[in-house]
Amino acid sequence: ILDEIAMSQIKGAVSESLIRLLAKIFKILTSATKMLLAVKRVPGTKFQRLVQVASKNLTAHLYPLINYLQQEATDTAEATKAKIKRESNLVPNLIFQIEQFEHFVIKLSSASKIDMT
Repeated sequence: ILDEIAMSQIKGAVSESLIRLLAKIFKILTSATKMLLAVKRVPGTKFQRLVQVASKNLTAHLYPLINYLQQEATDTAEATKAKIKRESNLVPNLIFQIEQFEHFVIKLSSASKIDMT
């Protein structure tokens, strides 16, 4: 579902909520990956599938969405300074969460010797 939402061209306050939601999802995925690393468990097939969907499908649609939102913010005259400031904080946080998730997935892959990238 989030994959389809990320492909849509959402504007306004909804886009800010979407970016916050996606950042939280990647933070949760990172925490789950860290937990598997800490307890030194081999990830199950469901978790591997979840990582694969998040890494390949969802992330692939997020970067075009981010570019669209930033372009929309600069093109529209209604973009206030406050909105631009909020988005300038939200987007880097989302990218950081994605990169953290990918970092720990790589660590888990090497520790469990299962290719999840």
